[in-house]
Amino acid sequence: SSEKGNSICRTIYTTMCDSADKNFQPKKPQGGRISSAYLPDQLSGARVATTPTDNGYYMVCRLLYKPKDKNPTLEQLGYEKFHIEDLARLTAKTAGITIISGPTGSGKSTTLQVVISSLITEADGKSHVITVEDPPEYSIFGWENSKQKIFNSDGTIKMQLLVDENGSPIRDEHGNEQYVEELGKKIKSFATQTPVNNARGKEQRTEKMNEQISAAMRLDPEVIMIGEVRDAASAGAAVQAALTGHQVFTTVHANNALTIFPRLIDIGAKRELVCDADVVVGLIAQRLTKKLCKHCSKPLLENLDTFCETPNGLASLKRLLVSFGAYESIDDIKNNNDYHGLVKNATQHSIDLTGVRMRSKTGCGACNNTGLSGRSVVAEIIVTDHNYMQLVLQDKKAELQEYWLKELNGVDMCMHGLLKIKQGTADVGEMEREIGHIELNEFTNLIHLQKLLKETELPTCQRMIE
Repeated sequence: SSEKGNSICRTIYTTMCDSADKNFQPKKPQGGRISSAYLPDQLSGARVATTPTDNGYYMVCRLLYKPKDKNPTLEQLGYEKFHIEDLARLTAKTAGITIISGPTGSGKSTTLQVVISSLITEADGKSHVITVEDPPEYSIFGWENSKQKIFNSDGTIKMQLLVDENGSPIRDEHGNEQYVEELGKKIKSFATQTPVNNARGKEQRTEKMNEQISAAMRLDPEVIMIGEVRDAASAGAAVQAALTGHQVFTTVHANNALTIFPRLIDIGAKRELVCDADVVVGLIAQRLTKKLCKHCSKPLLENLDTFCETPNGLASLKRLLVSFGAYESIDDIKNNNDYHGLVKNATQHSIDLTGVRMRSKTGCGACNNTGLSGRSVVAEIIVTDHNYMQLVLQDKKAELQEYWLKELNGVDMCMHGLLKIKQGTADVGEMEREIGHIELNEFTNLIHLQKLLKETELPTCQRMIE
């Protein structure tokens, strides 16, 4: 009933949230985070948001699962090796802003968590990281080596034998085995996470957010993470942090990596400041696409009839074949509906489709009969340089795309989606539902794409089990 709904929402905001407005206001948009004290063990919190409608109000609750003791890696999230290399270049910089974009629920916060956790671990817990979030979503931590020595029962220090990658003892020049003092288990090193609390209305929330960012800069951090750049003030604060020698990570709502700068300028950021390769060093855009169930997915080549009989199946197959390089243009095969002939001709021209798999209609017990299990990142990363920024300043959109894709060998989300399809981890239809039609940009570096496709590891039984 409406009475029970009102009671639940009021209770959530007034007593159960550890980061939210003090009072429930059904006629105003609100948001907050439920404390872990009121949630089951597997959850660290839950993001709640309410907004008024013409018939009451609407509430959404997003569950935040506790991170495991071992943080996921970027590769486990779905990033490729070349993505990880680009991210390593960005995290190696001592100053500058790296911006992650994507719609709500696209995994931006999780990616930030993994990147910052790796920074803490690489610095052995000595990196001073402060976050400003509205509100904090996940607990962010890395690992540092324990300084505590372990003693034997006789009071002597316990020693650990050094071994090489094959498990063989490492010896000195005299043939003696090498030992080091055995230390305790690695311990967690947490980032300092600061929430924006008790703000009434958009203007006060903006004011408090910017106060928190300014306060964070005075605490001598090496890394600042800002949950989201929402307006000119927060964008300006992020720029000031970068200009004063801080490494900054943040998010923004933009459609893709190329539209991050137009979005920043649209919310009021100063063009001459943000369009500097020493200020904004990296642009990342990502989506989450559903993964095929590793237990019941089927090889496409063996199930062509089933695939092409599904709605839009034949059209998706044609787009896939063109993108893989089997045909120059979709117009060449527009009126050809002989899909067996199309695929046969593609394979005769060395187009390898053996790794492509499709979703099972009935699924299995492992995926709750959906044919899908888990989600994976589809991303694009731009490491900015002087030439890129000059094109942004001149507002030359076509030249900007061409420079990124051809000169910098950029890999957009469509190209990354193709790699996942060839790896056998993503269904063609599901991929197109998430990122749009698989159609290559006119400026795509086809030689670079073919190189990536040839280097793509095809699925094996062992790899799919892993």
